[in-house]
Amino acid sequence: MVIADGEDYSRCLTGLSNQAQPRQKARALERALDAVLEIPQFDRALVAVALHLTGANRNRAMIEVLRAAEAIDEPDTRSHALAAYLRVAEDKADVAKRARRAMAEELHARWSEQREHVLSFCASEKLFCAPMLSEEAAASLLESAMSIRDDWRWL
Repeated sequence: MVIADGEDYSRCLTGLSNQAQPRQKARALERALDAVLEIPQFDRALVAVALHLTGANRNRAMIEVLRAAEAIDEPDTRSHALAAYLRVAEDKADVAKRARRAMAEELHARWSEQREHVLSFCASEKLFCAPMLSEEAAASLLESAMSIRDDWRWL
């Protein structure tokens, strides 16, 4: 069987490895990791493979996921990638801080846009929730969002 897509190949190996003997499973997961690392936009696939890895391969995958997420130019996309990574990250506080920084960049970039663009970004349930935001930060953002309709004027 030939699978040209690295993500499909890694998903196939990862799924089938669940039923394999330990040595075969380790070999399959290592090949899945190698395949994912060859994909230009591999962050989502890498997180999926990383969940099945242990030891040095898991550490290698986790480092690559964080590098890939941090390398994303668009703050909106970067913040979503970091939020997805947060669920498997060991240092959740650091990843949440990086994601919040990207969220702040995106809000700053959107501030001069129409209010629906700002509100649509703030409506992202994966970003604007715990553990990404503290209760105090969420309350502050909620007050700001409620004031948008009343206070913001557009030319």
